Amino acid sequence: MKFYLTKISLVCLVVFLVSSCVSKKDFLSLQTEKDELSTKLSKLETDLSAAMDMQKKQMGEIKDLKSNNKKILGQKDKLDKELSMLKEELGTTQTTITEMKTESEAKDAAINAMRSEITSAFSEVNSAISSSNMRINEIQDFLYLDLNEDINFGSGSTKIKKEDMGSLESIANMMKRNPGLAIIIEGHADKRSVNPGGRFTDNWDLSAARAAEVVRNLVEMGVNPKNLIAAGRGEHLPKAMGESKEDYQINRRAEAIVVPKIGKLFRMYKP
Repeated sequence: MKFYLTKISLVCLVVFLVSSCVSKKDFLSLQTEKDELSTKLSKLETDLSAAMDMQKKQMGEIKDLKSNNKKILGQKDKLDKELSMLKEELGTTQTTITEMKTESEAKDAAINAMRSEITSAFSEVNSAISSSNMRINEIQDFLYLDLNEDINFGSGSTKIKKEDMGSLESIANMMKRNPGLAIIIEGHADKRSVNPGGRFTDNWDLSAARAAEVVRNLVEMGVNPKNLIAAGRGEHLPKAMGESKEDYQINRRAEAIVVPKIGKLFRMYKP
């Protein structure tokens, strides 16, 4: 721009110096050239100003782009770290899933084994009961044989009545057909106390003696004594709650409890 201003000044000086010695035609020509140069100078100044504004704008844009690029690079680093953490967590999760799957499969195997043992423990009981046309009653978590005829006793007595021998024969036949079956014979007494100084100390003693008498008869009928257990309940599990002669008669009894083989189940349960 300084160059053009200098040039115009020189032109004006020349025009001034020669204006007195040139023709009017030449003067007008020089004046026209001067005006054209002024116009071009003005346009060049405008273009230069526009170019400088454009350069300034572009420099600002470049600055913004650099700033944005820096932010993007920072976000990229952050995302790379988060991706690395996610990959690590994914690996940990996959390991946990594998461990849980293995644990679940082990538990399924244990459950299936327990189901198998439960089936095995009760299959013999079910088979024995079904083949003997007998039923089972569940009372206080014990499996009692539902006998066609109850085994009852006289007051203070352990003698089995003749009419109750049929029930003993049913038990004996069932156990002989199923030699692996175990039975608890449970004796009971009514709530009246035994006679002082008599054969029995108390109702525990009397009820256990009744159970033992039933066991002896079953052994005589051919039942393996290893599969029999004699136990007494005293007067503490009555069938009838009244105090009539009939109620006392009902409570002086012996019952049979089926014992499933659950030893393996217990061993599986133990931690």
